[in-house]
Amino acid sequence: MKKKSSHRRAAKPPVATNASNELAQRVIHALTKRLSCEPSPSVSRQNRQATGDRDLVRAALAVLLKIPKSQVTNALLNKHIRQIQADARKDAELVGAYLDQLILQLERLGCTSQVAIEQYLDAEDQVLSKLYAELGRPHPSPTKLLQLSVQYALDARKIVDAPAQQIDVRPGKTGYEVAVIPRGQVRIRSLPYPGQVVGNPFATQLLALVQQKPPAYSEILELIETLLRRVPTHSSGAEQPKTPAPLIEVDLEESIVIVAGRPYPVDYEGVRLVNLLISEPNVWFGPRDYAQDEVLKLIDRVDRVYKKLPAPIKSLIEAKTGAGYRLSKARLAELRQKTSVVTPSKAADNYR
Repeated sequence: MKKKSSHRRAAKPPVATNASNELAQRVIHALTKRLSCEPSPSVSRQNRQATGDRDLVRAALAVLLKIPKSQVTNALLNKHIRQIQADARKDAELVGAYLDQLILQLERLGCTSQVAIEQYLDAEDQVLSKLYAELGRPHPSPTKLLQLSVQYALDARKIVDAPAQQIDVRPGKTGYEVAVIPRGQVRIRSLPYPGQVVGNPFATQLLALVQQKPPAYSEILELIETLLRRVPTHSSGAEQPKTPAPLIEVDLEESIVIVAGRPYPVDYEGVRLVNLLISEPNVWFGPRDYAQDEVLKLIDRVDRVYKKLPAPIKSLIEAKTGAGYRLSKARLAELRQKTSVVTPSKAADNYR
């Protein structure tokens, strides 16, 4: 009689499927083509370069510390080399996290063929170039920056044109949760809206920078230049924005009206009035129409709200006794003509 073995079979560790392995290989192949990487040097070549590299670091330290090269001791040199290695490991971990999230995203979006992967990466570059171009304007639109950042985070191929009030971005446990709320549905800030978790570390960083008030323009530029490995220009082949940024927009939560990129603090009733007029430019809004807004319908004298608006905002609004108020398309057109545009290649000069 055979003796039963008292040892249980060890559970097999989960292994990646052939499909996921093939997708990862295609992604790495696509990225390698874009980076135009040269083959890694051989081990023997690396060993021959080791001594020379230490000499280069020693010389660089001497220049940085403003001391003779002979005073850079081995202990000081090793300390800085360890710091360089630690920073390199952090960068490698960040790139690894990006690759993992990119593969998951491509799989979710159905971009699994080599052609589809390369097309999606091109779409990401185009979105980042649009962001860079928007930052090249004298007064970048916060709404446009948010729309493009959300497009980069969710699906670079699909344009996000929803107003800022319909875009919900919340920090979650593993990253930002982003949802674009369909038109006609009310956004309630106190209730969580079912969104999509963004795990891409670069998209997460971009969303965080864009949501600062004001947005961290110089850091966004630096991030885009790093991701694209260059400064985007019109001649780079990147698609440029086809629609101009809105000249007037509102931030209901912060009670701010933005005219040509310049924010103006307005009281709660004033920002609601401007928001109502923006919904249908060139249409008169009278006393009966104020019922569309839950705040304005409770106010007897809306004319007092209008009179308290800052002059740059009032200059875009027409007032007529008996008719009410409207946002003038003609005055908006005049303002747009006065607003010059800075070329994207000079965008960095605006913030540095």
